[in-house]
Amino acid sequence: MGFLGRPKGFARKFDPFTFETEVSPCYPTVFCYYADTQLSIRTTLTGESPSQSANIVEIEADTVNAQSTPSNLAREVVDLVSLPEIYLRLRELLNDPDYCLTDIADIISVDPGLISRILRVANSGLYSFSSKIEKIPHAVNLLGTQNIHDFILATSVVRSFSGVPNELVDMQKFWRCSVLCGAAAKTFADKRDFLDSEHMFIIGLLAHVGRLVLYLRLPAEITEAYFAASQEGIPLSRALQTQLGFNDADVAGELMSDWKLPASLIEPVRHCVDPSTQRTETYFEKACIVHIASAIADHQDYLPELVSVVSGMDEIAWRHLELDLESVQELITDAESLADEIAGQFLPEPA
Repeated sequence: MGFLGRPKGFARKFDPFTFETEVSPCYPTVFCYYADTQLSIRTTLTGESPSQSANIVEIEADTVNAQSTPSNLAREVVDLVSLPEIYLRLRELLNDPDYCLTDIADIISVDPGLISRILRVANSGLYSFSSKIEKIPHAVNLLGTQNIHDFILATSVVRSFSGVPNELVDMQKFWRCSVLCGAAAKTFADKRDFLDSEHMFIIGLLAHVGRLVLYLRLPAEITEAYFAASQEGIPLSRALQTQLGFNDADVAGELMSDWKLPASLIEPVRHCVDPSTQRTETYFEKACIVHIASAIADHQDYLPELVSVVSGMDEIAWRHLELDLESVQELITDAESLADEIAGQFLPEPA
């Protein structure tokens, strides 16, 4: 892939997940819906009585802006959006030096839905095995612990955010975008001969979870940022940085840290908006890939012109990855094909 230079002067616009392209955000609805959403989520996920939750939400609504830092926002949400027990059991098992593959298969076998998803994704283009995999022990043996861990983590994160109301964000659309981001990261890693290209999929899939935190804690602010980004033709991360002093990747990094995920997942996401801030060589290249994948995922539906996609990409990432228009177009085509094939294994169940 030869470097032909990054096109200049093309506007870049972001489409709010919450609203159709032709509809402007309705801020009063978002402002009024915020307290009801927080009350509903707290009551459902914590077991508090409505009156207890209402008192907490009232206090939080008064203080949320004053406490709006990435670490505070993540800390507030992690209590409401915890990872499922099956993932926590798997992680505990993998930390035991005496674990064996049959122990992993036993954990998976208690969840029929997870069994089905693992077998379908194991037989998909994400892994491209030559023979069909029909049993979980076989899948565990072929996929290995890292890929099993990543897949269960991915489905666990999707499940953890199932309480986010569609009135705030279209969750089906959000996760489709995230799957495409993961597919683009995996596809690009394959082209660069990464040995762990499947691991890049989960990194890309998680790249936008900070936006969900912002929808839960600062719904009006992120809606306003989307509107500003769309109107001004600038990246959402830049609009958030201007408005809040931080961006969604900062929040995602903090949330993933609170979840105690490995650095190999956290660092590329935390630095994907500005890869040059990542000083570790391996993480720097992965941050560059996630940066490009994120841009592709954000634009694929509503900015069909390739130059519009490319104009929002970071100059350092563009040069480091030796991109040109043709290679980006090829990446988009391959990533969309993979995402279409595997999306159903990661999307939440329709409400």
